[in-house]
Amino acid sequence: MSQGGLPLRVVGERVKTVMLKTVDGQLIAVSSAELIGVSVHIHLGLKVTDLIDLLTEGSKQQLYVMAREVILRSGYNPFINPVLTEFQTSPGKIIVSERR
Repeated sequence: MSQGGLPLRVVGERVKTVMLKTVDGQLIAVSSAELIGVSVHIHLGLKVTDLIDLLTEGSKQQLYVMAREVILRSGYNPFINPVLTEFQTSPGKIIVSERR
């Protein structure tokens, strides 16, 4: 059950596209992010899997910040410790949650 999606576009004249960078320099667009249960699902512009190991550390940090923002906008307390953050992938999606 979706608890509210976050369109990653700025209202107004400019449109902001969030891009993730891989270690080999490729860019992958993020299309949306939403809180589902206790995880944040970040939808990508490509149907790729096993992406986490290919992302730069800066892109992984960007995913964490994005997940916190989605949770905060949904009215919940975000998971606090980035060390406990776990990333999972499925085709076209990265799932961010707190390791338990």
